[in-house]
Amino acid sequence: MTDSLAGDLRFNRPLRVLSLDGGGVRGISPLLILKEIMKEISQNHDGRDVKPCQYFDLIGGTNSGGLIAIMLGRLGWTVDKCIEVFTKSSADIFKSSATGQSANITSKSFKYSASTLETVIKEVVKDEGMQDRNPDHCPAFVVAVDKNDVNGPPVIFRTYPAKDPSEVSRKTSNSYVWQACCATSAAPSYFPPFVMESYTFLDGGMGHNNPVFEAVAEASHLTSSRQPVECLVSIGTGTPGNKVIAVGQKALKKLARTAHVQDAFLAVSTDAEKAHQDMAKTAKNSAFHYLRFNPPGGDRVKIDHAQEMGNLTKIVNDYLRGQEALHTVKVCANILAPSTVSSSRWRGDGPIPGYPATVELSSNSTLERVLDSVVTSTKNIALDRIEVEPSPTGEMCIQFRPVLSRHVTGGDNRQGHKPKT
Repeated sequence: MTDSLAGDLRFNRPLRVLSLDGGGVRGISPLLILKEIMKEISQNHDGRDVKPCQYFDLIGGTNSGGLIAIMLGRLGWTVDKCIEVFTKSSADIFKSSATGQSANITSKSFKYSASTLETVIKEVVKDEGMQDRNPDHCPAFVVAVDKNDVNGPPVIFRTYPAKDPSEVSRKTSNSYVWQACCATSAAPSYFPPFVMESYTFLDGGMGHNNPVFEAVAEASHLTSSRQPVECLVSIGTGTPGNKVIAVGQKALKKLARTAHVQDAFLAVSTDAEKAHQDMAKTAKNSAFHYLRFNPPGGDRVKIDHAQEMGNLTKIVNDYLRGQEALHTVKVCANILAPSTVSSSRWRGDGPIPGYPATVELSSNSTLERVLDSVVTSTKNIALDRIEVEPSPTGEMCIQFRPVLSRHVTGGDNRQGHKPKT
């Protein structure tokens, strides 16, 4: 790494990272889940206004997840503003089919207009460049693929400098925000490939619909820490594990004569759930916090059916009322923003309301009683750090955090996953 690139590193500690799956209009699901997490953080901190860019060090996504990453990170928006803009933009983009045809990977036509997509995105992000030095914002990235190498490494559009950038990285880093959004949105058969100078891009969902591994890799561009990630929060859109495309025999024979078809079909078989399972193992081995939300049932809504966003909202709200999702939201909020419990509200007796936490101990409290209550309140989740120091009031202070050595999920019952405690 050169000195100039070293100067671009923004952190000397592990990062808190947010990864957002792709899914067209189903992107409303991660926003609703994020709203619940932000609400929990706000309630733990006297009801103050909060934004994801204040609690995450890096936000990235694919397809609609990429658009949301830009709005939350590069533009520094609140979740409520993102929901408002995302809902309207989805309705405008998918208002009517340009061809009147169903999506068909073997067709040379596309279901929706690239010019409409570009116009709507430009209305949202204006002429902003990708590079961003605003300290109130959060580094962000979106994922696309090179049309001529769909089974190769993904192409990353970043709002921050990359280490030893390749030619394509230099091009994408100097791009406009609207170009990055169009590239990650160019879903085959729905929109034409996006052309930028000598490069042609497709939707990052072609093999990278769940960009958790890209998120971990990107964290290393921003920190000098040997462990790039402290906490990784991944939010799905209810997308089924594999995208299955039905193709007739005549079409298959025609496709067999087409360049890059084999690579394309390998990439189209995107398995977001497998990426999640693989990341859960990686997180356990690397000892960082990993939480996954993925509402079952969202896959019943097609990615271009903006008129069904109300149904998606109901699906997510039902999911968030489940005990597993409620538990994971609380864990997530308290990892991102540890709550503070003063001695006036807690004196070492009974469960502690919220964890991780900083606890001020009154004179009649003992360490043994504190730890007994911690175990009770966290349902036997092990602790990875206990720090004792004087509080501002002169009393003893204890800070503790739970170990999430196994991943915690919000309860994707379709796959039989339950939170590990």
